[in-house]
Amino acid sequence: MRQYKPLPIQHQDFQMWQYNNTREALKVFQNPFDFAVPCQGWQDYSRRETDERQCERNKQWILLKAKNSTVLSRLMALNYERLAQECATAVPGFRKGDLVKVYTEHYGK
Repeated sequence: MRQYKPLPIQHQDFQMWQYNNTREALKVFQNPFDFAVPCQGWQDYSRRETDERQCERNKQWILLKAKNSTVLSRLMALNYERLAQECATAVPGFRKGDLVKVYTEHYGK
């Protein structure tokens, strides 16, 4: 089904930043994040990196900062592998809007 309205890319329970493998995007690693997950390509989507040095700069990442420990547990428990497969056409991957949509479906606004 075609989306006619863009998905929300923010949620009140958490902050997120996306690293797109560009020099301009390197600044996202300056944000205080709880963990990062790969978000594009043939990756191990079970990864939850808490140290920016573990995030390879030749991959794309979403960095997440939870509002509290309950939200952090929820975000850690999401199945990012399934999300990447369901949101992709040819190559696995997801974007911020996809993540907000799945989180909202599970836990509300």
